[in-house]
Amino acid sequence: MAGSILNMGGSIKSPGKVRALLGKLFDMIGQFLHLKKGQKKSVSKDHRSAREKPKADDETTDDDFQPAALWPPERLNIIEKLWGEGCTSPGSADFLRVMLPLLGLSEKKSLLMLGAGLGGLGRAMVDETGVWVTGLEADEELAALGKDMTRMAGMQKRAPVTLSNLEQPKLKENSFNAVVSLESLYRVAAKEQLYTAMVAALRGEGELMMTDFVKADDEPASDIMKAWAGREPTPPHLWTADAIQSFLQTMNLDVRPYENITAQYRAGVFKGFFNYLSGVTKSELLEISGDLINECEYWAKQLTAIDSGGLKVYRFHAFKLPDKHKKTI
Repeated sequence: MAGSILNMGGSIKSPGKVRALLGKLFDMIGQFLHLKKGQKKSVSKDHRSAREKPKADDETTDDDFQPAALWPPERLNIIEKLWGEGCTSPGSADFLRVMLPLLGLSEKKSLLMLGAGLGGLGRAMVDETGVWVTGLEADEELAALGKDMTRMAGMQKRAPVTLSNLEQPKLKENSFNAVVSLESLYRVAAKEQLYTAMVAALRGEGELMMTDFVKADDEPASDIMKAWAGREPTPPHLWTADAIQSFLQTMNLDVRPYENITAQYRAGVFKGFFNYLSGVTKSELLEISGDLINECEYWAKQLTAIDSGGLKVYRFHAFKLPDKHKKTI
């Protein structure tokens, strides 16, 4: 499974009538990624659908919020082709390749995965290291799908995916050697409560590794940021990177310098789309072209927010201090 996440590519197969469609897709993705000089995809208020209607800010919890990103089989088919088997975001392959070896995991250790999604990353970590993974997912539909996929893979004991309310976390203290989350916790409003529970769940000298979306500053959200928030399945609740880092430093942690990985994340989105298009067959492209274009439009909002400078991606890394070294605050 790890190989299926890490290796996605092939040769271009775009003869005949599929050439025009393939060209359209490349051109569309190129505009989304701002590959053409001087092109900026603007957000038009007149052409937003009801599902994209911006709210007062990027942290709204209005009852009328309508999630745009659902999980029908057609969309999941596209997502897994872009990001890897059982994965819903571009960060999984990079994590397996770069960060996983640094965690020193083994069959004698346990890991808590927050924002487990379909469970693909957790299952890949088991395959790579033998670690015992507990996956928690706040999205009811994703959690159910992840549970089924894990059962079919025969890993319901080694890498289970369970529905969990991360706003009111119930994590067993001193239970895990590592806690990991990739671009998931920005949706949680009660961040102080969750971060505190995450640290408490770590064993002494356990490791916390988290990547997440953050806002650039505390200024009111721009129209571009509101448009991105309106396409999210649940309303974002963004902190700045400094705010997250500062809060982590108040706890019993050896907090390492945070890292701005926005460029790497953006490149991962680019790579996912172009690797898939480089290996797509004529018949497959004709079959899924509409779903692929819809997925392009979803990611366009995020990439536009990133390129506006308002949305960034940071990596946070810390080690839990032994009790005898607890900080005095």
